[in-house]
Amino acid sequence: MDSQERRYIAPDYRAPRDLIAAGLRPRRAVVTGSCGAAELLTRGKPDFPWDFVMFAYGGVLGDAPPQPLETYDFHVLQLSMRHLVGDEGFSKIAQNDDTGHAAHFTEACARLESQIEAQMRWNTNNGLLSFVLNFPVPQQNPNGRLLPRYALSNPVHFVEELNRHLGRTLEAYTNAYLIDVDGILAGIGRRHVQDDAVLWLSHNTLMPDLPADDTRIEPSGPAEAYYDLKVDEAMAAIWNEIEAAFRTVRQVDPVKLVVVDLDDTLWRGVLGDMEEVGQEMVESFGWPFGIVEALNFLKKRGILLAIVSRNDPARVEAAFPVIMHGRIALSDFACVKVGFRDKSAA
Repeated sequence: MDSQERRYIAPDYRAPRDLIAAGLRPRRAVVTGSCGAAELLTRGKPDFPWDFVMFAYGGVLGDAPPQPLETYDFHVLQLSMRHLVGDEGFSKIAQNDDTGHAAHFTEACARLESQIEAQMRWNTNNGLLSFVLNFPVPQQNPNGRLLPRYALSNPVHFVEELNRHLGRTLEAYTNAYLIDVDGILAGIGRRHVQDDAVLWLSHNTLMPDLPADDTRIEPSGPAEAYYDLKVDEAMAAIWNEIEAAFRTVRQVDPVKLVVVDLDDTLWRGVLGDMEEVGQEMVESFGWPFGIVEALNFLKKRGILLAIVSRNDPARVEAAFPVIMHGRIALSDFACVKVGFRDKSAA
């Protein structure tokens, strides 16, 4: 697989497009935020119309976006970590100053709430669908690897907790949803996209393609000369996730029914060829149990389950609870068609 092919496959990893049937695309979006939001647009290159409104901490959005509000399908909000924690907020407080770190976190949470309130103006006043980007979590604790992992003195945990507070803050709003940018970057590989070692921690953005410094005696090359950058893939993946969330909100192409076979699908082997059956038919190497687990999640999401299998109905009914051992029951399936007719006739 060449790099160009990989570039267009990777963004779809979390939200595959295979089941897209309806051609719904966003008509127009508005994006607010700082330089991180600008990078999201210029490098992510969404293929639908958009407007960008620069938002600095302490600013106030206008009464309406650049175009008539009814022409927008959604609003994407990016918060500025620098304005929450300060450029030296992580590095200047003493490691053992628990009170100082707690106060720093409390102040950051208050600023976060203020940023959300200001940027959510079109949501609260007009009900505009809003997607809020969370913060990339630092890759490691710069204070030292053996220090407490779950303490606010650790920037990794600090940002994790800030993301939790962001999620709790959004619960007070309607028609607003969190986009897990941190999870997307983790899936691609943080070392390929995050700037922890290139810029400064509070910048909390993706690794820039810094130009070479030609004035040095020994000029340094661009960042991509030293790092295997996948920033464009990350930006495209974020937009893919936003579009998937938009389609979910609009209830486009919902999966209503999942139909499965039994032999070598829900369990290992062919039931009719086995003298004895047991739960090891699911546990062996894990993969059949993974399918069972996925079916349970689908059922929790309200998706109907069905079985169509060429098998002896009586034997399936007797063997199913032995093999599944309580993980899933025939009664969990809305329809069970077992027999020796063609499956298409079932």
